[in-house]
Amino acid sequence: MKVELTKKWSNKQLKITTSEVDLPEQAIKQLTFWEQLPNKCSECGSEDLRLNWQASEEFDFYNIKCNKCGADAKVGKKKDGKTNFIYQKFEKFVPKGDKNGSTTDEF
Repeated sequence: MKVELTKKWSNKQLKITTSEVDLPEQAIKQLTFWEQLPNKCSECGSEDLRLNWQASEEFDFYNIKCNKCGADAKVGKKKDGKTNFIYQKFEKFVPKGDKNGSTTDEF
């Protein structure tokens, strides 16, 4: 059995389909990640968000980036599959030595 979920997220409609599962509980487990995505940036309140992905030797890094203020919420999963997704709230990049958060760089 495959289960589909359509979710309004940011300014998009996401259509997510689970892999083949035998029990409804397995489908719920797969869809939970998508249901927990934040709908707005906790820094500026914008709903204009996008998904990003990067890889290293040990980890896949996912983040949700705010298109308005540049803050991102990090999500990660170890490639061995033993580590669960780790969420961090939205944070803006602040260069070292800049205590007020002001910078001339745009992120």
